Amino acid sequence: MKAIRKDIIEATRYFSKLVELGSYSAVKSYYDIQINTVKNKIELLEDYLDLKLTKPENNRILPTEEGLKFYHSCKEQLKGLENAIINVKDNGFEQRESFKILGTPLFLRMLINNALSDIRQISNKPLNIYLNSYLNRDLNGREYNLDSYSIIEIYENDLQYVDLDRWIICYSVDDLIIPAHIYGKKDFVEQFHNSPKELLKANMIYHDYDFNLKKVKFLKDGSLHKLNRDNVVYIANTDSQKIPVLMNDNVLTIMSEYCYETLISDFSNIKKVDGFEIDYPVESHMILVNRSSPYKRQLIDIVRSGVKGIRMKYDKSFKG
Repeated sequence: MKAIRKDIIEATRYFSKLVELGSYSAVKSYYDIQINTVKNKIELLEDYLDLKLTKPENNRILPTEEGLKFYHSCKEQLKGLENAIINVKDNGFEQRESFKILGTPLFLRMLINNALSDIRQISNKPLNIYLNSYLNRDLNGREYNLDSYSIIEIYENDLQYVDLDRWIICYSVDDLIIPAHIYGKKDFVEQFHNSPKELLKANMIYHDYDFNLKKVKFLKDGSLHKLNRDNVVYIANTDSQKIPVLMNDNVLTIMSEYCYETLISDFSNIKKVDGFEIDYPVESHMILVNRSSPYKRQLIDIVRSGVKGIRMKYDKSFKG
């Protein structure tokens, strides 16, 4: 491999900070250097990569599309390098292994509840575990840095970013329907028990994933009913965001049984609307373990065991 000149490494640091701060003057102040130095280094980097990395817009310097891809490709490595230098300076050569895990908030909650303590015991050495979450359909730049993770949960639409030769498929979930129910504040839900006519009038809070579903339906007394999306007044990024809204406003929400027991069952003021079961679709996704991890076999066994236990309890179609 050809050695990269130190000025290219330096320019990459300046470019990364320019993306984060948005102006040459801010980078100047951060690194205590001249503005011309920043500009010249970034021009040097653009020539080296043969890419246009920046563009002026509304009194800010923004990354181009290619520039943003480059930023996401290298920001974690730059941060890791800086942290390593600081740690050695402050703590000497204390050896700590690390696992990085990427997934949706609910997947990470599943790991915390069912697998994290076992993962901690894989190594006898000091261990750091990094839990990074992303929202459904939005990897937020992490698609350019997936190889730095030990475990990832990835949806079918994002498989284009994964080199499967570098990963082991730990678990694969096809499109499926799982049972879900409707929940709300205890004194609010009473009027909706076994009453589809009233339920269809209620204001709702959806997860943005729910809002993108084509339809949410339920069967009651032999009739098929579809929830009215016009009644959705709140859209949350995560299921956890629903909790304070449910407790402070007269709205209802849809949640799978697992999601409810994981996130909300400790809140005695939030109750299920009796008499309804929702057909809740789950998109195809995979849980992958990095093939380069020295603990890949242990990680696979731990994650598979945790996911299998959950599916046996909540997925009626799962045969084990």
